[in-house]
Amino acid sequence: MATAVTNQATEVNRALLARTIKRETPTTPATKFGLLLPSLKNFLHVQEEEELPDFWFQSTLASKKQEFSVLRDYLELYARSEHAFVSTPPILSPKLHSDLAMLTFVADHDNDLKTGLQPFIAMDGSEEYRAAALELARSYSILYERDHGVSLQDLNQLKIPKELRSYPVSFFDLERNLGVFGNLLGAFLGNAHPLTTACRPFWESFSKRYKDRLLAVIDGSRSIKPVHIFRSVQLKCFDWFDAKRSRVPPDTPYFGGIWKRITLNEYTLPMLPLQLYFLVTPKLSLLKPGPNPSGSTSGSAGTGTTAGLTGSDDASTVVSAVSALTGTTGLTGTGTRALKGANTMITNENPDAHLLTLVPFNRKLKDLMGDTVLPNTDAGEPICLSFHVKGGCYSNCRRRSNHGKVLNLAEKQ
Repeated sequence: MATAVTNQATEVNRALLARTIKRETPTTPATKFGLLLPSLKNFLHVQEEEELPDFWFQSTLASKKQEFSVLRDYLELYARSEHAFVSTPPILSPKLHSDLAMLTFVADHDNDLKTGLQPFIAMDGSEEYRAAALELARSYSILYERDHGVSLQDLNQLKIPKELRSYPVSFFDLERNLGVFGNLLGAFLGNAHPLTTACRPFWESFSKRYKDRLLAVIDGSRSIKPVHIFRSVQLKCFDWFDAKRSRVPPDTPYFGGIWKRITLNEYTLPMLPLQLYFLVTPKLSLLKPGPNPSGSTSGSAGTGTTAGLTGSDDASTVVSAVSALTGTTGLTGTGTRALKGANTMITNENPDAHLLTLVPFNRKLKDLMGDTVLPNTDAGEPICLSFHVKGGCYSNCRRRSNHGKVLNLAEKQ
């Protein structure tokens, strides 16, 4: 029995000694990430551990509980440095913190706008949204530093209210958010990283050369939304990281080509993922499907009891509208949907992308038109502005005779 007690005490002393030696040994990215170090060097485009950006060495000096605070402080420090794009630091969200800890630089699919290093994770639309995101980060930091960590229940409660969710809508929103994204790249990837070096001339040309032109198309004609710019940048970042993940030499992205194509009227609006499309497009195209009293469907053959994105085999009614506004082609149906008895919604299957941007989604046509006389077609018929500008109208409209008509250039003007 005495021998057993002695052996147990010896094992305890050895464990304490090993723990003391480990604590006194300087922590490096190699000791912290272990087998993941080659993946980290691959994504950060370096050959040796010593070439990693300073952030990754600073993060290894912090304990597990201090990790979130160190990351947040480093972002604020970079925003005050001479390398900063703007003085506004990105908001460190719990999701971004988790991605960095797991070295998740790229999502599995390019339509995932919540994972990895890309502009949508640095996007904030309003002051209320940013204030809510900052409060969420503060609460998460307090919970993360507790002895028992963050529970699943805590994570479920740490969400920004739906009514505060927003997206950049103006030129100045775009300017601030692109600068914040630049800070994000510079802080975590380093100033010498190919994405950071490609983003810097992109940012400088935006603020110095193309400012007036972009102000005209974003705040003036509204033919391009800030989310379209973000989507173009996000796709280029995804392509670069995806090539790195596949161990294929990536092409250095040319972000400046976006401004050039806009200036030359050659810019093609990128396809937006459905969740983002539904957030930024007119609500007319988001009408929920309703039952058809007659028992039949108003879409194309093969649909279920309703037409739309849910409950049907053919989402033609919504997809045709989505295709027109997102710059893609897809399924098209009859463009009608049962609403109230014989009165159905008629969707414009061949909308004009420019006309659809004339009226903000939160404004009504009658409020903008007032007592202005409606324009006429070449045949002298009043043009249905709802069908051609909003993307759809009802079948009992008094101006339904030109619902299926494609307007010529003179009629559009």
